[in-house]
Amino acid sequence: MASALSIGQITAVRTAFRFAGYAGPLSVARVVSEDERLFILPSAAIPRITNIRALEQLLQQILGRKVWILDGSQFPGPTEDFE
Repeated sequence: MASALSIGQITAVRTAFRFAGYAGPLSVARVVSEDERLFILPSAAIPRITNIRALEQLLQQILGRKVWILDGSQFPGPTEDFE
């Protein structure tokens, strides 16, 4: 069973992406493990993010989970909206 994120966590994640240069919709790989999140972004968005590794580290702190940001064109699995 997936643990729910707080409104504060959701807001902080969206704000972190905006500050890093991405303000579009957020998708994540379907949750199969509670200890990680994979954010799947459109290919065109990846180069706009100023420092993707720093953003991943910040998101790890916000969510308390391992976080990766991946190019959607290289991720074949199902995704869902981040909430």
